[in-house]
Amino acid sequence: MSKKKVRGKKSQRKGSQTSYTPYTGVEVRTTNIRLSFTYQGKRCRESLYIEPSGDNILEAVALRRRILRELRQGCFDGSRYFPKSKKFTTSTALSPNTPLDRLAEEFLAIRQAEVTGRTLENYRLTLNRSLSLLGADTPVGNLWPVDIQKARSRLIRGGYTTSTVNQTLSKLSALLRFARDNGATDRALAEAAGPVRETREHPADPFSRKEFRQLLSCCTTEQDRNILTLMVLTGLRPGELCALALEDIDWLEKRLHVRRSVTTKKEYKLPKTNHTRTVSLCPEAIACLLAQKALTGHLSPSTLTTDLGRHRTERQTLHLLFSPRLHRQRNPNLAGYLPDSLASRWRELLKRVTRQYPAFRYRPLYQLRHTFASWQLSANAPLIKVRDQLGHTSLTQLESTYARWIAPEPDAVSVAEPDGLVLLSPLPEANTDEPDAWLTPWAGAQAEGSNRQPQESSPCQ
Repeated sequence: MSKKKVRGKKSQRKGSQTSYTPYTGVEVRTTNIRLSFTYQGKRCRESLYIEPSGDNILEAVALRRRILRELRQGCFDGSRYFPKSKKFTTSTALSPNTPLDRLAEEFLAIRQAEVTGRTLENYRLTLNRSLSLLGADTPVGNLWPVDIQKARSRLIRGGYTTSTVNQTLSKLSALLRFARDNGATDRALAEAAGPVRETREHPADPFSRKEFRQLLSCCTTEQDRNILTLMVLTGLRPGELCALALEDIDWLEKRLHVRRSVTTKKEYKLPKTNHTRTVSLCPEAIACLLAQKALTGHLSPSTLTTDLGRHRTERQTLHLLFSPRLHRQRNPNLAGYLPDSLASRWRELLKRVTRQYPAFRYRPLYQLRHTFASWQLSANAPLIKVRDQLGHTSLTQLESTYARWIAPEPDAVSVAEPDGLVLLSPLPEANTDEPDAWLTPWAGAQAEGSNRQPQESSPCQ
């Protein structure tokens, strides 16, 4: 009995039909054209997502020849020809076809090892603002300086503050430099994202002695008075003041070590300069700290985790100096103040001040730090000492911000202590706003040529 041969049919996937062309490596599918070639010893099949017409087939043949030539030369970049292919887009190599959102992810992945989590989130939010103007899916190679200039102009007209605009342009400029350094573009795009000139000439608007006395008179608690007094006598930032602990105070050396700061999201980190700085304490500042220690020294300590950067943390058990537990009994687990809660109490204080003194002008809490600097410079304190006390990195920033208060005669005051700072008592007995009426030299040294005696009263008493 003869057996019949059964000829099997070639299996095909449903809905996909492939026909081969006379050209090697070029396949025509139902809705597109697919190229076939060998890359790194493996066969690759990549779709071009173009209509399978006669002209498009010829273009595909020319494209395959170009790919084979680049493979032989060793300069093939798959993401340039196949941006939708997972095989090539997973590579870290950047090209002109790289979209801006992927470029931003590569940039943030590298910055992640150098900055804190909060800073990285600020980077992400700022870059998203820029990408919304340029288009997140726009390839880097399609950008020209005029595109960056248009986005910059739209950002300026968007109602943002000058500080926000400059921060956005700074992050965008860093992203564009990253693209140029990695071969994604050869155009000078970063230069088109220059900062906007600050129109505000005098960002510092300090309080006068009279205004500061009015603030203290309207405080309802002794802790609030201590907060204001310590900021004026030390120049601490609000976040640094909230994170200040009793363990940071050196009572013998009369110094205070600023080791950490706290953000509005209750994240403890290093100060703004990323290192610990030492702040000198005058007699009235020490009296203020002792008065505050009597209020909060008996409270239970808190365990804090400080972000030291580069994915390093430090866990400490500390007694925070200023605590809302004195006023809020409902939340005993709340360890210390946050900058936004401190600002909220500041706004409540200003409401009381303006009701009692209608001519009082509103200013943010940060102006107490400017008040410290302006009072010290008006009393001829050395610029270097004031710079170190504030934690500035250069004298240029100090001079540009407080030029109006720098005294013309730096030798007018003689200070015996090496710190070189002076004590400007915020609660003088005299009823005048002249600087000399509140001037007592640091650590009890007498000002030469002056007959005024140091004030014995302390704002904390």
